[in-house]
Parts: sequence; C-alpha cells; structure tokens
Amino acid sequence: MKHKIFYIMLLVFCILCTACAANRPLTYELEEKSQVFVIEDTEFSIPYVQITKCTDKKLQKKVNDFLITIIPDIVAKDQRKWIGFNDYSLEITNQTSEYLSLLYDLDLDGGGDSRKSGNGRIGITIDMKTGERVFLDHFFESAEQLYEAMKKSEPEESEFFVPVWMENANKVFSAASLSELEYLKQEAEEYPKIYHNLIGTLSHKPTFYLTPTEIVVVRDTYDRNDVLISYDLVPIAAD
Repeated sequence: MKHKIFYIMLLVFCILCTACAANRPLTYELEEKSQVFVIEDTEFSIPYVQITKCTDKKLQKKVNDFLITIIPDIVAKDQRKWIGFNDYSLEITNQTSEYLSLLYDLDLDGGGDSRKSGNGRIGITIDMKTGERVFLDHFFESAEQLYEAMKKSEPEESEFFVPVWMENANKVFSAASLSELEYLKQEAEEYPKIYHNLIGTLSHKPTFYLTPTEIVVVRDTYDRNDVLISYDLVPIAAD
C-alpha cells in the first residue's frame, strides 16, 4: 500500500513539474554569425542570427534551422543572384517571448550621400510560440484594416512623406503577406526577366518588421515613407 501511495505521489509530482515547465516564460539569447560562400572565386558573407540558451530546445532548433537558410533560399547558389547580398547588414529590431523580428538592410547607393535609391530591406518576423515565420496578414485580416491603421498613423507634418492611399495599402498587404520566394514567383509571371535583377526586385518588395512599440510598414526603399503603426491599432496584438 505504501509503495502504491509513493508511486501515485511521484506521478503527481511529475505532472506538476511538467505543467510548471510548460507555463514557464520563454527566454532565449541571440548570437550573430555569418555564412561564407565562395562562388567562382568570389567570396560572399551573409549575416544571420541563431538563438541560444532557449528554454524550449525543440523551438530553438526549429527557429535556428530556418534562420540559417532564409537568405540562401531566396537567392539560390548562383553568383549573379548573390551580387549585392554581400553588402547586407542585419539588425535585431524586436526580441521577446512573443516575437523575434529582424531587418536585412542594403544601401542601394553604395554608401553615397545622395541616397537617390534609398535602401533595400527584408523584414523577417517569427512567432516564438510556434517557431513559424509570420507575415502581415498575421496582424491584419485585410488590406482595408491595414489602410485604416496606416491612415491613422500618418505623420501630421512631413514635407516628404508620401500619403497613404488604398491602392498603396492593397499593394503593401499583398506583397508583405508573401515570402520572398513567393513574391518573386508571382512577379515572374508578369515580368519573366526579373531574375536578371533579383536584388532590384526584392529591394522594392514592401515588407514590415516589429519594434517593441510598433509595426513598421516598409512601403518602398525610402525610410521617410515608412508607416509606424502602434500596437493599439493592430487587430492582432504583437506585444
């Protein structure tokens, strides 16, 4: 009888420990690394991040497997398509137990002061509850919802800011709800030669990224036209 009571208590203890572990807040750290590729004697170095010391080891592996392949998957191992990616910088814009958000940035003017072409940017956001990449349609159900939030977020006074129009919101919602590979495939149906200027095509793809206080909608290559939407205007809260 005593043995039976002992095993029951042990089972209850194990269940309680499992429940406590499941309810423990997710924590993790980030480590920036770089991948080096040599293609036809030309070396390319692409930055990326890996999560470490994560309280969920299965999630850590899933996220890390994705983060190390995202840029190579976009451009494939072809020298012509890699040109330009060597100059990408990487910024961690949001790191919480809910979302991890990263921003790849390419100076299209090669560091020039004129900034005629602006910056090409690729935003990557991961839901840290599932380990899956999420897109703009994760936070807004429709282009109409996005448009309302963007209009309310327009700066009151800005000499250079391009006003938000419904047509623009439609374009942003559509493009920022696709992965880069999906976007390229879609564009290629209308413009078959886009792969000859892959960097240019991706640089003009609308995207988004998260900060601790807002969703930043990237409409074009000029950051002055970015729309900063506070989380209280987002149907699906991101904080």
